[in-house]
Amino acid sequence: MSKDVLVRGFNEKTYSEMSNIASKKGVSITSFIKNVIDQKLKEQDAVQRKHDIILYDDEASMEFMIKSLDRLTQDTDLFRVFCAPDKSNMSKIFTKLKWFNGTTLPYEKDLNKLSKYLNSIIVKITKKTDDRLVCMMDCILEDVAKTSLKKALSLENEYNKSRLEGLMFCTYKTDLILKDGIKEMMELFSCHDQVFILKDNEIFKMHVTKENTQKLLLD
Repeated sequence: MSKDVLVRGFNEKTYSEMSNIASKKGVSITSFIKNVIDQKLKEQDAVQRKHDIILYDDEASMEFMIKSLDRLTQDTDLFRVFCAPDKSNMSKIFTKLKWFNGTTLPYEKDLNKLSKYLNSIIVKITKKTDDRLVCMMDCILEDVAKTSLKKALSLENEYNKSRLEGLMFCTYKTDLILKDGIKEMMELFSCHDQVFILKDNEIFKMHVTKENTQKLLLD
């Protein structure tokens, strides 16, 4: 037996617009709304595989953000893991907070071997997650960018082909991504889902959209 569904918050204009769309598709307004809701529910049920970038100027602001993230995730089921150059300050911060160290040793610096090395890190982490979603902080690609931002970009795009289930945050100092020009910077932004910027003890989200010249003349 079918049931009527009351959707609150729809004004006459919205309902009329949806009716027109449904009519063009050759379906009833009820079927159209149900399909939209079903699609949204599927998106919510889909496993999250986020890949974001965090830009910072100094390690003090990054340490503050890490400790804040640590507090927020302590009582969750997330598998908290980091990757960082051995004996680096970042590694010391995460180790003190008792995050799992996903970095495999010996630490690889050869650019030609990095793809295989990073894959070994993913394998190591996957074996330890016990099917939990990860909350991962990566500081290794930032280290790669010190030598070659182009290589770091290549590895970022390679990771996008097979993301871990959960949250991945890549950290970069702003001076590293500015040294090679706007082209590489925009490529770095585009291969991440979201761009965050740290300023002292505050975090800002940057919205990057492609526009045409006409947009300069509009409000």
